[in-house]
Amino acid sequence: MNNSLEFKLNRIFSWFFLYTFINIFIKGSNSLFILFLASILTPSEYADFGILFALQLGMTSFGIVGILENTTSRLKTHNSVHRLSVLFRRMSGLTIISMFCSLIALIPFIYILVRVEYNVIAFIAITLGAINSFAIMQAAFLRLENKHFRSLFFNGVIPFCSLLGLSFGVWFTKEIGSIFTFGLVGAFIPLLLLIFKRITYIGPLPRINRSIKESVAFAPFLIMAIFGWLSGYGMNFFIDFKFESKHVASFTLIFTIASICQLLANSLNMVWGPHFYKMFCDKNMVYAEDLNKFFYTLLALTLGITGFILVALLPWVFNEIGGQLGRYAGFRLELSLLIIGYILCIPWWSGQNYYIVAGYNSEFMRLSIFSCALGLILWISCMLALGPVGIFVGFTFQMVVKSVTMWICCNRHWHLRPPIFSIILACGLVCSGLLF
Repeated sequence: MNNSLEFKLNRIFSWFFLYTFINIFIKGSNSLFILFLASILTPSEYADFGILFALQLGMTSFGIVGILENTTSRLKTHNSVHRLSVLFRRMSGLTIISMFCSLIALIPFIYILVRVEYNVIAFIAITLGAINSFAIMQAAFLRLENKHFRSLFFNGVIPFCSLLGLSFGVWFTKEIGSIFTFGLVGAFIPLLLLIFKRITYIGPLPRINRSIKESVAFAPFLIMAIFGWLSGYGMNFFIDFKFESKHVASFTLIFTIASICQLLANSLNMVWGPHFYKMFCDKNMVYAEDLNKFFYTLLALTLGITGFILVALLPWVFNEIGGQLGRYAGFRLELSLLIIGYILCIPWWSGQNYYIVAGYNSEFMRLSIFSCALGLILWISCMLALGPVGIFVGFTFQMVVKSVTMWICCNRHWHLRPPIFSIILACGLVCSGLLF
């Protein structure tokens, strides 16, 4: 019996680390692609790419907003293979409605903020985002059925083929329209093959009254998705509206580099979270808090060292690669501000684990909406008051607002002790990279 349990645990951890590796590989490859693109496109062209890329990510995020959470909450009442299949097909049909509504919501952004010559390309970018969104949803459904190998096809193969298509577009034409078109073709071909193999769940469109009822339940998740989008590449629209296109280009590139820290943090949190949940549920609170503080101390130092390397090497790497990247070699201060923002977000990530494991979902949702809204207002205020540098200063302040709000609210339930000294030390490491 123990050997059987050990085998199951080993298998679970094997799949877990495989998912983590693929996630890091895909996101890391995307970051390298965006970095490479900045070396061959002019700042104006790269700014246009940033706007279109933001539209693509917007559709990817909004297309499945609330779908996976709603599906997970119904698993208890759909515990047979047939009922699970019915549930997944129904949610798949609901996703089509969600994507259509997302398209309608994004149309004003296309015709107001996207240049006329890129209007058609914007729809291509949104379609690519819809395919990625659909792939994420299908991968989640298959994971819930423990069909991990098939899930990896949607999680890894479709995004990777899309990235190959984008790369072919850059290699052969270096035109933004062709880049997104090749990317769409690259994602569509494996999706079509998976549909013909009947691996996907495709269901009927729900009735209007049912769609409206479901949409009400999705509203909080939609608000969170909008804030999440605006806190990243979605901010490109406001930057483009307020400043010149070169500032859109610089934010797109520097934010992509700084996102390496978020990728590291998310991956490490995925590994740590289940262990913390188990200790919390076992009522070993003092031990859990001590280990939690130790983990986030290591995370702070990891981000600090990573930030030091990125800030110190930025001019040398960009000048060595050459091309258009030389224009961005002087953005070390801006990069350090974004990385420090991620380091200052550590109390938020730490407190989030407590809310999740304690089941305080409604309170956490209200806290997230309030802190994100306040942080975005402060970010935009920094841009209006400080000019272009406010783009990066405001991002850091936004993270401070989120963490302080989380810390204050968490202490009403638990007496948390964020690793303040380690966070300060990590920020100092990042700033010391400016001296090289």
